[in-house]
Amino acid sequence: MNEPQIITLAPLFDIIYRHRIAFLCVLAAGLGLTAAALLMLPNLYRSSALVRIAQPQLATAGTAAPPSPTERRARLQALGEKALGRASLDRIIAELKLYPRKRAAGTPIDELADYMRQRIVLAPLDPEQRADEQPVGFRISFEYPAAALAQRVTARLAAIYVEEDFRERVAAAAAAGEFLRQQTAAARARLDAQSDQIRIYKARHAGALPEELASNLQQLDLLREELDRTAEALAAARMASPEIRLKQMQDALITLRARYSDAYPDVVALRAEIDALKKSRRRAAPRIGGDTEGAAATPGVDALEARRTALSREIASVRERIADTPAHEQTLAMLERDYAVMSENYARSMNRQLEAQAAAALARRHAGEHLELARPASLPLRPARPDRLAILLLGALLSVAGAIALPFALFHTDSSFKDPQELSHAYASPILIAIPRVDEAAGRWERQQSALNAAALACVVMSVGVAALWMYTTRLF
Repeated sequence: MNEPQIITLAPLFDIIYRHRIAFLCVLAAGLGLTAAALLMLPNLYRSSALVRIAQPQLATAGTAAPPSPTERRARLQALGEKALGRASLDRIIAELKLYPRKRAAGTPIDELADYMRQRIVLAPLDPEQRADEQPVGFRISFEYPAAALAQRVTARLAAIYVEEDFRERVAAAAAAGEFLRQQTAAARARLDAQSDQIRIYKARHAGALPEELASNLQQLDLLREELDRTAEALAAARMASPEIRLKQMQDALITLRARYSDAYPDVVALRAEIDALKKSRRRAAPRIGGDTEGAAATPGVDALEARRTALSREIASVRERIADTPAHEQTLAMLERDYAVMSENYARSMNRQLEAQAAAALARRHAGEHLELARPASLPLRPARPDRLAILLLGALLSVAGAIALPFALFHTDSSFKDPQELSHAYASPILIAIPRVDEAAGRWERQQSALNAAALACVVMSVGVAALWMYTTRLF
């Protein structure tokens, strides 16, 4: 009957005891490296400042709509490219004399700026904010081995954001104002040119304009009435003139003689009237001093004839103006419609110019939407990195784990028999006698040599680790 096997930890401790020198060397090397890390790693202090987007203090009518979340994020990104650009960071490094070891080693300033940018962290105030929500601000942080310098750099970076935002807003408002001023001047010039064109057209076609149609029609009626009166007066004047009467009677006599003989009573009577009229004209001629009767009558008829001709021409002119009125009305409608569009465009340009001037005034007074320092840069009292307690615990844990792992690795890679039981199990035969180990000088020297080798290896490992830590601290900090 097989006896129950008792599980014990004695063999495990025996393995560690057999390789105690390696165990102690690895443990010493690990703890030494942990201690070196605790002593050599410099403290890094993190200073933070809050920058928020302040909403406009004054709400005026006609102001532009607030920017969309995408536009705000794009603007903050553009500000970040300027605030965290090489020129800005190079200036801060030179003014505050940051990274003296790197500068003494001849590191280019561009590499220093890139390295410094890696130590700057920008984070939104609300980490769970969605992309379609308006950003309200951000937190800017900077790490440096000196707490006071970390605070000064953070304050400078936040100030650069605020100042650059102010400068860009004022410049953008001024540029917009200048552009709108030019647009307004161009719109005013076009409006004046259109007004001059309308004025010239009206002056060129005066009398035939749409607004003069009623007066032209009234004038046409008056001219027609006057022409009728003139025609009547001309007819009366012609009947009252002796010469005209004589000519009419002579024409009638010729007509009668063509139809009747000279002895016909009407012919005789008409000839007698003609002779009497001629005698009366001859008797009146000496008294008046010549043929004044015909001269007095003829100018009245001529004047009436001239007046009738003038009235006819004036009536024709008025009719022509009335006929041209629809075409002029259509042309003027087009000109005035263009003038109305240009006037509306000018009014819009003027309103936008006034809005741009108001926006520029608000930007200069920090009354519009702008970045402001919500919380100044903090002075860190405790280092943010490294976490020395975590380094100590992790280094001790790894040192113990490595020190325990090495004896077991040596034990399982050694093919020799460690005790009589292994030999008995290997050959399936009992051990009759066991000779105890005899410590001789040669054996002691071999064991001492292996211990010295383990110690030397531990020293080499610790030296390499310390050198790596030193390179890390000097090159990175």
